[in-house]
Amino acid sequence: NTPNPADWVIATMLVKPTPFTNAERARLGDICSQRGFGFVWPPSGDSNPDNPVATLLRQPGAEERDHFYRSYPIDVRPTWDDRPYFFHQARLSSKIRVDHTLNPGAALRLAPMVTLTRLAIFLLIACIGLVASPFALRSRDDLRRVDVGTLAYFAALGLGFMLYEIPLVQKLTLGLGHPTQALTVVLFGLLIGTAVGSRLSGLVPDRAFGAIHITAAVAATGVGLLLVYWAGEISTILFMLSGPAKVGIAGTLVLAVGVVLGTLFPFGVRLLSRDNLEWSVAWCWAANGAAGVLASVCAMIIGIELGMSAAFTCGTAAYAVALAIVVVRLRRPASRPEGTSSTAVAQSEHHE
Repeated sequence: NTPNPADWVIATMLVKPTPFTNAERARLGDICSQRGFGFVWPPSGDSNPDNPVATLLRQPGAEERDHFYRSYPIDVRPTWDDRPYFFHQARLSSKIRVDHTLNPGAALRLAPMVTLTRLAIFLLIACIGLVASPFALRSRDDLRRVDVGTLAYFAALGLGFMLYEIPLVQKLTLGLGHPTQALTVVLFGLLIGTAVGSRLSGLVPDRAFGAIHITAAVAATGVGLLLVYWAGEISTILFMLSGPAKVGIAGTLVLAVGVVLGTLFPFGVRLLSRDNLEWSVAWCWAANGAAGVLASVCAMIIGIELGMSAAFTCGTAAYAVALAIVVVRLRRPASRPEGTSSTAVAQSEHHE
């Protein structure tokens, strides 16, 4: 049977490398009696044999434990750096099965997912209202129409960037030792790295622009795949290092990721310039920013519901979309700039 959410309480687990002696168990029993606590496991005379902890520990094998985890209203799997996200153990599906009899502790654990879901819906409506709707209305009568694929490219960059950044903070928390330290290293590394990548993108000659743009998009997609499979191992290695060493290595890795990601936005603007679409940069910037804000919330929802590796996978998919758009756009011939003669255009194309 599904446990009553009103009975959800926080329990304390005591662990030691050797078995508890009878004297230690007696001492724990005295402390529990004095402070009004109850033994959950091992069962005592006044404990409920059907409490969730006892039910889980009585399961005979891994298959039965997995069934218990899947059917329990909140995510009580052993916590690691992928899931659950900090103390946010509520599933979206839990909202249908819980009632209004929650005690304060259970409500505190279930409330964040409701808040995040409402925020994601609000941001989605705001993005549609502030970016998509004005774009559609403007395009009806304006001869200068922003290409939908171009907007999708910049939106995919915004989605992918945040779907990498948010889970990176979570994944590196264990290795670096504290969420604040992980947040500092990731933000600093990505900001500096994207600035360096943006600067390097301007040094790419015109003749190599297309090939390097595709290469950078492929690398950004590959970064997500590497993070899906290796972020946990990197965190384990960092965990075994000293403070300065772990910060230096983590910062260098994040910096390298930032350099790759930082080239794609200016490359996209450069592609607009090639096609005489500089006037649409403002629209593209708006799409990128709106998608990034929406993705920051979606990354947390995905991380809580499916795990941080799933958020990395979604970021990989976003950069794969950007890669596909780049390949299609580069196969088109460059648009002729207004007021330029055909001879000049031919010379320019030959130069590229």
